[in-house]
Amino acid sequence: MVNQNKMYLLLGFNSTTSESSPTQKEHKKKSSFKRRCLTKTSALFGVVLIAVIVVSCFAFYQPAPNLPINEGSHNTSNPTPIPSEGGSSTNNHPQINEKPTVTSGTTKRPTKEGWKIVTNTNGNLTSTEWKQIATYAWKYYQPGGGVDTITGLPWTSIGSPYITDWDIGVYIQAVIDSQQLNFIGVNGTWGFDYRIDKVLTWLETRELNSANYPYWFYKADDGKVWKENADKMPGDHVDIADTGRLFVALNNLKAYNQFANRVDNLVYNNNQNRSNYRAIIDGIKGESYSSTSIYSYLIIKGFESFWPVELSGASGRVLDNIFSSGETFTPENVSLPKAKICGDPLLCSLFDIKNVDERILTLVNKTYTAHEAYYISTGKFRAFGEGPQISTDWQWEWVVLPDGRTWMPLNDKGNPTEAPPVIYNKIAVGFLAVYNTVFTVRMAIMLENGFSESTTGYYEGIDEQGNTLTTSGSLNNGLIIGAALYYINNHKT
Repeated sequence: MVNQNKMYLLLGFNSTTSESSPTQKEHKKKSSFKRRCLTKTSALFGVVLIAVIVVSCFAFYQPAPNLPINEGSHNTSNPTPIPSEGGSSTNNHPQINEKPTVTSGTTKRPTKEGWKIVTNTNGNLTSTEWKQIATYAWKYYQPGGGVDTITGLPWTSIGSPYITDWDIGVYIQAVIDSQQLNFIGVNGTWGFDYRIDKVLTWLETRELNSANYPYWFYKADDGKVWKENADKMPGDHVDIADTGRLFVALNNLKAYNQFANRVDNLVYNNNQNRSNYRAIIDGIKGESYSSTSIYSYLIIKGFESFWPVELSGASGRVLDNIFSSGETFTPENVSLPKAKICGDPLLCSLFDIKNVDERILTLVNKTYTAHEAYYISTGKFRAFGEGPQISTDWQWEWVVLPDGRTWMPLNDKGNPTEAPPVIYNKIAVGFLAVYNTVFTVRMAIMLENGFSESTTGYYEGIDEQGNTLTTSGSLNNGLIIGAALYYINNHKT
């Protein structure tokens, strides 16, 4: 019988472990409470499951069921316009459908700053220009840059060779997207097959914890467990959030038949030497009945793609919850659901998931409209996501929270950040790909002109006080590649 008892444990992890460099410190703080969403689960198979929920509700970890590892194996919405330069205060909902005023044709790019693609075209972007944007972002994933030349694993950012399963999922998706954009061939060293084989081989052979689930952290430069941070999560736990993001990418990888069997063997534990993910499906299903988090939607969607019968309707229930959660308003009078919305998982849900639910498009539009209305009201740019800030902290910039608060950047303890919000490049480019309005063009141009050219892809962004974050990372460049492919797939020019 299944034990239906539930236990919830609030833990605050100590992040005072010594660091050898600022980038390590940044990554530890980032990853300690990284992108989590699932907030409750039921006990499974006679074992009380403990959901480790950080007070800020960013983290979800589930103890592994006490089962043999082989058990359970399986078989657009319209954007709104921008008024005159600088914006004006208004409490009125903006009108719809204005496109940016752009010059006809493509502006000739000066050689020195040819990478400033939006600036040089004044926003008159075609699929050709979007492919150039993706090409620039793909620079991050060159071997010896953001991809380790020995292991073939991605680094989370330049100077920070540490990874979780979330980072692996982002990289796999970036490789898939870039192959569709013809940046890499199928064969040859550092071609598509080579890169994917490197990652799958590592996933098939990496060290697992005492319950045969992945450790929290690994080192990209040798593929081994990063003990200093991995040990901050109990050894018998599994990070479901990171796993779900990985599963979204692995499901997309199955479209390439040469890897489909390996993906299934890994996820379903067909060879009985990996993780029994089937044992945690009931807990994930239970989460779908109450969550109003866009992170939950993305992660549950990843599991749902491999267990479509057991999790039938689970991701849809999360959207039901979000849209029935009640209404709140930004100071600019834009209506949002009382839910947990952040730009990264929202845009990933649009760019990376097959057969997008129409309600995701609606939610993207609501979130975009809030950003645009803020600009109209204040004349200031805003692009809320998750990522680094000027300090060493990692932050989650919540557009809205379930208690009705809007525009809330929170740190890893769930407290408002002292640093100003960051205008994240990936969110700005994502909105540009979906809407291409005056607002998105101006914001992209501002970001382009804020940096010098980089050899490792796009920098993270600029905070709202004008401080630049000259760090290149995988989450940033991976999402930008996905945005470019989204535009190209949805436009003929």
